[in-house]
Amino acid sequence: MSKHTEIDIDALRKIGWDHWDPIGIRQLDDSALRNNAAEEYDTYLLHAAHMILQGATCETVAAYFDDMISDSMALGPPSEAVHRASLLTAEAISAILQVDRASADTHASSNDLRKGKNLGRE
Repeated sequence: MSKHTEIDIDALRKIGWDHWDPIGIRQLDDSALRNNAAEEYDTYLLHAAHMILQGATCETVAAYFDDMISDSMALGPPSEAVHRASLLTAEAISAILQVDRASADTHASSNDLRKGKNLGRE
């Protein structure tokens, strides 16, 4: 497995907007406010991706999102529906990272074959 997995911020943003928008920013017409929220969301989503890459479970990442909602965003304790959205978001991030890892592994294996590593040649 590759030791370095690149994180696709555009894919993370899509997940964030599709599954996890606790402030409801995607519904606002003010583009400056949306951009500021996107930057804040990026921070949370990137941290979650790194947690997953380091072996955190989706439930642990969902709890992180819930903490960000209640503490950093000061929105109070998350409802069950909000927690489900947090968990769905963590699962979606995990899924794209698994695909990215598989692609990196396939690419690395192809490079190894071209270099003769799997044929006993170095």
